[in-house]
Amino acid sequence: MIISAFLILFQKKQLIPTEEAIHCLGKIGDFFFEQGLYDFAEQSYCAQQESYKTLNLTDAYLALVIYNSLALLYDKQGELFGKRELSEKALCYHKECLLIAEDPQNNMTEYVSTVDGNIGSV
Repeated sequence: MIISAFLILFQKKQLIPTEEAIHCLGKIGDFFFEQGLYDFAEQSYCAQQESYKTLNLTDAYLALVIYNSLALLYDKQGELFGKRELSEKALCYHKECLLIAEDPQNNMTEYVSTVDGNIGSV
């Protein structure tokens, strides 16, 4: 599986995860999600989440971009668990997203209502 190959390379330090490579993991997850392959989507989103933690975020702008991307990832994971009828997990991820989105410095205030709606739908 592609996700496993990414993770093996990351773990063995043969490939340094970049923002672009991590974004690809999310796109792979989105593809699986759209196809209804929720187990594979979950693997990809979890790999993406773990990979974000490995980035060196010394640049303030990049840190903000990654933090906002992480919020969107949490929202996707919430949707995924909602589709799988795992309400508690879905709520946890949506709430994590909301915490990031509500922080004024993240400039995601217009996204808060979307996340509130997602929480309400769970």
